[in-house]
Amino acid sequence: EIIGNSSLSFIHPDDKNIMREFREWSNKGIPTPKMYQLRYLKKDGGLVPVEISASHTMWHGKLAHLVTIRDITERKKAEQEKGDLAAKAEMSSRLASIGEMAAGIAHEINNPLTSVVGFSRLLMRKEIPEDIKADLEIITDGAKRTSEIVRRLLTFARQLKPERTELNINKLVLDTMALRNYEMVSGNIITTTDLAEHLPRLWADGGQLQQVFLNLIINAENAMIAAHGKGKLQVKSEMAG
Repeated sequence: EIIGNSSLSFIHPDDKNIMREFREWSNKGIPTPKMYQLRYLKKDGGLVPVEISASHTMWHGKLAHLVTIRDITERKKAEQEKGDLAAKAEMSSRLASIGEMAAGIAHEINNPLTSVVGFSRLLMRKEIPEDIKADLEIITDGAKRTSEIVRRLLTFARQLKPERTELNINKLVLDTMALRNYEMVSGNIITTTDLAEHLPRLWADGGQLQQVFLNLIINAENAMIAAHGKGKLQVKSEMAG
């Protein structure tokens, strides 16, 4: 592909200045002071990383340039793999640090959350209006969810096994929607549900499953608000198969 062509014709446009510098040194009649790295363009559009250097010799009584071009594709690949391994090692180190921090954070957060849940339940036992009782239930659910987020952080950082329990999928959906009720109302989003009755109970980690539902709901909210400033969210459950 390169025979009979100018050395600049198959050099990547961003590397032409490197090639010009190389030729300037070469034309001085002294060896190049360093190895130059640049990229060759193939006919199919692919790139080949190369390393190029020049020295000089006498050929039939005349000064001649001896140019060495070496394909360094494999070396670049090895360097990339080495860099990836270093990045993974750094990430593992960070995760280990997160694991150590998470235990302390969990303790500091869970103590006040326990108080929130406990006092909310005490208030719900009293004679209070139903709308306030409903708000207290949302507060309690929110506190429980926050506690569950902390637990999942510990699960991720320490690689603990998820806690699977028997779940009512419809209740989990409704509980998740209740957590976003304020945001959906303030975002002019109308919510409707079509939940099939008598669905079999699931055996799963409720916190992880709720996080999936929550992410889906939040993504739908953001998309509708961004596109129309309002919207309608319908959540449906059914038995597949």
